[in-house]
Amino acid sequence: MRNAMKTPRRAAHKAKWILSVVLLPSSLLAEPVPLKRVVELALSHATGASITAADEQRAAAGYRELRNNYVPQLATGAGLGYSFGFPLALEGSAPSLFNITAQSALLNPSLRNQMLAAKADSNVASLKTKDQRNQIIQDAVLSYAELAKWEQRLAHLQETEADANQTQAAVAQRVKEGIDSDLDGIRSRLSAARVHLRITEAQGAADVLREHLSKLTGLPAANIQTDADSIPAPPAAAPSETAPKDTAADNPSVQAAVEHARAQYLRAQAEHKALWPSIDFAAQYALLSKFNNFQNYYIPSKPCTATIGPTRSVPSFARMEASSKTTPPLG
Repeated sequence: MRNAMKTPRRAAHKAKWILSVVLLPSSLLAEPVPLKRVVELALSHATGASITAADEQRAAAGYRELRNNYVPQLATGAGLGYSFGFPLALEGSAPSLFNITAQSALLNPSLRNQMLAAKADSNVASLKTKDQRNQIIQDAVLSYAELAKWEQRLAHLQETEADANQTQAAVAQRVKEGIDSDLDGIRSRLSAARVHLRITEAQGAADVLREHLSKLTGLPAANIQTDADSIPAPPAAAPSETAPKDTAADNPSVQAAVEHARAQYLRAQAEHKALWPSIDFAAQYALLSKFNNFQNYYIPSKPCTATIGPTRSVPSFARMEASSKTTPPLG
């Protein structure tokens, strides 16, 4: 009979123990997250870093596109057509069974400055990526250190609250027995309320920082606990007269601004040098046909022909257009 009564009690006690473990707050079950892990998650989870990385790739692609103008561009095709009498050109080239054309830039001052400007833009994008990365790391480290400070303060306040509650209970007992006055009881309750208010403020600040770190890292806010041992000590800054200048020179934002101004200057020079003459490389090969009558007008005539050499161009109309833009209107 007794064993039969003990069995339901044991089952009920076991069920209560399981429920207490299941319903335990997740913050008590969470393991401390080291600072290095928080920084790694913040860098991989941040959308700003992905945007700046995409801008860096776009700027690098723009530079490669301009640089490829110095690589000969090959094009193949055919200009089939029947000729009656003297063979005329079809779309600017002689009729042929097969042709290959190649063209590239050799000496182009405007293109060179455009390349330098695109290279400066690529450097600006790289510096912005570095600056965005530094901002993410700074935000994660400062939030983590601030949360660690509030957690330590909260632990100290909880100990203080336990002492204040014990003091309040003791003073209440002394007031009840008539040893202390009611004013002493009010003072003890006021001290305990002040400690409780500080605990509430500390808990609120810690919750705000956990929510911020949760958005940075993607971790649940309830599972974020700091590890004070993972926070390194700040290095000792050696006093130096040139420290402000060195800091400004090493700042990615300042370097990006300087590179951006340099890119704009080079782009303006490229617009000016667009009026200068340029030299390009050109080559062409064609396989001619007999039904175009080449053999009747070119003696001796061969089915294969090729042309290679530099070409020089002077933008005369561009000069006129530029001068018309810079000339102020009359009246």
